[in-house]
Amino acid sequence: MANWTGALGLLSMPKVKGSGSVGIDERCERTAGFYFARRHGLIHRHTETLSLNSDESADWRLRVEFELPTDPAARCSRVGDRWQFLFPLMFLRKAEGRTGFYVRDESGGSVALLTRAQCNSISATAAAEAAKRLLPQGQSKLPPADLKGVFASLCATYPYDASVILNELCNVVEPRVLKAWEDGGLFEDLSTLMEHSVVWLPITGLPGERRVVEVGKEIELTRRSIVRWRVGELEEPKHPRLRPWRSRMLKDPRAVLNTGKVTYGRLGRRISFPALAERMVRPLAWIPIQCDIPTIYTRRCDSYHFELLCPDGLSPRDVRLGAADGDLKLEGNRTLGSRAAHLYLPGSRAVGDLSVRATVGVGAGSFPILWFIAGALTAAMLWVLAAADPSLLRSTPRNTGQNEILASVLLGAPAVLAALVVVGEGGIARMLGGARVLLFVPALCSVFAATVLVGTKPLGEPAQATWTVCAGVATAATIPLVTSWLISSPIVWHQLMKLNTTRLQYAVTIALGWFAALLVWRLGADTPDAERASIAVLLLALAVPLLLVATNRAAVPIEKVRRYVAVGAGLTALICVGAGCVELRAAFDVSAGLHLRLEPFVVAALILSPFAGFLLEAATRGLGPSPGVIHIPPEDGRNLIARKSITYLAELRGRTQQGSAAPAA
Repeated sequence: MANWTGALGLLSMPKVKGSGSVGIDERCERTAGFYFARRHGLIHRHTETLSLNSDESADWRLRVEFELPTDPAARCSRVGDRWQFLFPLMFLRKAEGRTGFYVRDESGGSVALLTRAQCNSISATAAAEAAKRLLPQGQSKLPPADLKGVFASLCATYPYDASVILNELCNVVEPRVLKAWEDGGLFEDLSTLMEHSVVWLPITGLPGERRVVEVGKEIELTRRSIVRWRVGELEEPKHPRLRPWRSRMLKDPRAVLNTGKVTYGRLGRRISFPALAERMVRPLAWIPIQCDIPTIYTRRCDSYHFELLCPDGLSPRDVRLGAADGDLKLEGNRTLGSRAAHLYLPGSRAVGDLSVRATVGVGAGSFPILWFIAGALTAAMLWVLAAADPSLLRSTPRNTGQNEILASVLLGAPAVLAALVVVGEGGIARMLGGARVLLFVPALCSVFAATVLVGTKPLGEPAQATWTVCAGVATAATIPLVTSWLISSPIVWHQLMKLNTTRLQYAVTIALGWFAALLVWRLGADTPDAERASIAVLLLALAVPLLLVATNRAAVPIEKVRRYVAVGAGLTALICVGAGCVELRAAFDVSAGLHLRLEPFVVAALILSPFAGFLLEAATRGLGPSPGVIHIPPEDGRNLIARKSITYLAELRGRTQQGSAAPAA
């Protein structure tokens, strides 16, 4: 008992008031021990629904379909011909606020939630009552005597401190008592209470009655953090003068987490290149949007359902389940539609948070085909102009009229198509606003090309050179628009999902790159213009599947890394676009000689560029995590050091193989 008292002295014992203000006394709280003393099957279904909005927010709803217990031990008091019950409705993280929620019953009426202190008091009393009910035969009492106070500390303190309490309790309690807790499901609930709190719902009804309660809240969809913390075991540096910040960090208790034997803290920062690339190209609408939604509601229910609802213009591409830290993969039955996705998972008893990763792409409702037509038509007109006879610029009455007509077409056609695209975007203008940037580039090129027809030199170059540059830039901007159009097709997406390993994606990248190198190798000074133009168009077309492979993160399992395959595929696509524009210009201008000087270098570059991802991985291998270091987002790192989270603590301890015992979770 002395050891227990000393360990508990690290924390201040909170004084949790009862719930008498809502008519719930201690006897009623003890009836809640019914749920902790057994693995009940009263919750038939958990249905989580995420409705995406156009402003990167979402409406989250949880629908709980449950049955009131028939056991008299779960009844609080009689109310007329009905009974009052305390039901464990949901779990919330301890760091999560209780404001902004709405609760409705099956009739649509509002239901009031208990306060955090009231719920913690009920959980502590219920856990103490369940612990006594699960006593093995011949066991008369449990140490320590004030078991409710211990569980009150477990419910009210920060997750790390709660893990210390639970670990110490496991060391004090006899093994057969601990085994009884595990068999009855109490230990599973105590592990969950380390980082979560139970929301208890006072409800009146008949024993065995089926009830439905819906909880909702508006949430913000957070983007992946570009900066990641390197967190691990801290040691005194051998050369403190070279690393003075390390010494200062060791002396700052707010910057480290001291577990008693090992001190963990931030060792440095690094850049997440995949997150940086996603942040740059996601607004351009040619990479799918991915969001992770943590959930704990797959546990203790007969079935779990997740529904994703998309606004006009977006379509669901994939939903999958995994652990919050990416180490667990759960398969469920998935159904994908044009506006909604559904994931079904049979009842799971996994403890801790899981993560639902939802992938959303451009849908037919945003009319990406208009994006492609607008960009392709502008690029085609500019290439026709670049291949035209330079005599168009001579000052003759006939040329003046033709030039005015050409200028009107160059300025008018992209504007009309751009207007159609703006109308077609519907309610997702903010999410896909970057597509307008890509459309603006060909339109700007048309303006530059039109000014040449009136005798100006906007780029300071001759007319043919200016038109060629404008045509090449418009073509480069059109390639991502083509990718957006193709990726919106379910057929194309289904084929992309077959490339579900990094090895397959690298194989496709190498095959496409070497095929492009073969095409360029066949070219020569005596190649007919028609054949050269065909090969140039084919090189431009090859850039599209390369970009599709570069953005195909959704096909690879959550816990797998892609080894920078996007770098190799993206670089190969860029070389194909550049080579295609140069060869297309050479097909129109017999005096052009740049292509002959570049072709040998282009062949070598196309052979080597698919392996750029391997080279980058080898160059950055020394920057990767050491065995005792993990990379986590800054917010998670701050919560870990502030003891508000223990999600990554077990991983840290497992990698260093030092420190105190792992958390009970």
